[in-house]
Amino acid sequence: MKLKTTSNLLAFCAALLASVLCPATSAAAPVNVSLRSRSDAGKPSARSETWEGRQTAIIICDMWDKHWCAHATARVGELAPRMNAVLTNARGRGVTIVHAPSDCVGAYNSHPSRAKLAPFRTGPNAWEHWSDSETAGLKRSGLKNIWPVMHPKNGCWECGRAVRHWNKQIATLTVKPEDLVSDHGGEIIGYLKSKGVKNVIVMGVHTNMCVIGRPFGLRAMKKNGFNTALMRDMTDLMYNSPPGGKLEPVGVPLNGPGVEHFEGLNLMVQYIEKYVAPSVASTTFTGKTEFRFAADKTVKK
Repeated sequence: MKLKTTSNLLAFCAALLASVLCPATSAAAPVNVSLRSRSDAGKPSARSETWEGRQTAIIICDMWDKHWCAHATARVGELAPRMNAVLTNARGRGVTIVHAPSDCVGAYNSHPSRAKLAPFRTGPNAWEHWSDSETAGLKRSGLKNIWPVMHPKNGCWECGRAVRHWNKQIATLTVKPEDLVSDHGGEIIGYLKSKGVKNVIVMGVHTNMCVIGRPFGLRAMKKNGFNTALMRDMTDLMYNSPPGGKLEPVGVPLNGPGVEHFEGLNLMVQYIEKYVAPSVASTTFTGKTEFRFAADKTVKK
């Protein structure tokens, strides 16, 4: 009898320890999101939804170890610790984590996160429109949704050219065996649909380039039937502000709309909320106030 009691006590202690050390055991925990969108007049509104963790995925777009723009690289480094905290919490709720560092997935070929995607590598991998090329047509047609932030010189006043410097995703973001690593839209979409994922949150960089237009970006995920959202405080903008001696100098940029970097980021988020997809905040997963870059002094609207 004493042996049986001792065994039961040990089993109870083991289960209790596992529940503390392995938050993934609460995988059915819901994800309560506040989805912010905007009217044609730009007025924000929010609606609440409850998503099942197992039916939700987060895609991390192009958080490279080094961008062609040193300022963009520095901001990625500032963003990454909070982003990693979001991913840690999301895994504990059963959310699928997709790391999408374009052009350098080969660095992860031996990682277990790649093998599970093999059956889906024949799917389509088409870019969606996002760039300046759509602006002229929209202006001629008289539509209101003109692309708000231009990016001549590849969005960097200092270097002015998109030279590849990236080799992998920034090391601050942990890639777990249960995660996925892919930059192929067909792979990602096929896998997520096979697992019954319905909701997709996109984070990473940059809102006016890859976040919106990659084959796994906002437009593509929405087009393929996912309930899609941008994580508005886990992203950045590629937008060339003028020289000024600081990391991101304040002043009139070299190209429209005539505001400094973070005000341009606000405009781009607002555009997405009006015309592409609603947004959520990292608060959903961290319980903290929304992330803000140290140099961001703008008033959020």
